[in-house]
Amino acid sequence: MHEHNRHLRDHEFVPADAVSWPALYATEKTPLAEKVVVARYEFGAMTWLVLEYDPEQHRAFCWADLGVNGAEVGYTMLDEIEMLKAGTWVVATRDTEWVPKRFDEAAPPEAWLYTLSERDQEKWRRANA
Repeated sequence: MHEHNRHLRDHEFVPADAVSWPALYATEKTPLAEKVVVARYEFGAMTWLVLEYDPEQHRAFCWADLGVNGAEVGYTMLDEIEMLKAGTWVVATRDTEWVPKRFDEAAPPEAWLYTLSERDQEKWRRANA
C-alpha cells in the first residue's frame, strides 16, 4: 500500500505482520464480543478497531466510531483512512503500542450494544428512544 502521509507519521500505517491478521470472514461465526481486535487506528475523535483484514485490497472489517451518530461495525479501506489529513500535519495513525485483545475488552463501554443481535439492538433502541 502506498502511504501518502508516511512522511508525517513515525510508523508504518499497516505493519508487516498484518498478513497474519484474521482474513475477511474468517471470524464471522465468532460473536463480536469474542472477536480479537488486532489493531487500533485513530484520527481526531474517530477510532477504528480492526477485526479482520484483506492485505491485497487493504480492506478491513472493523468497529468504527466516526465521532457522530454513534459507532458501527462494517468494512472500510485502510488506504482511505491513511489519506485522512487535517491541516498540514495531523494525520491518521495506528496505535503502535496496541496489544491484540477481545472486542469486549478493547472497545469503549458504550460499544456493548454492538455485541447484541440486530433484533436485540433494535429492541434496546426502541425502549430507549
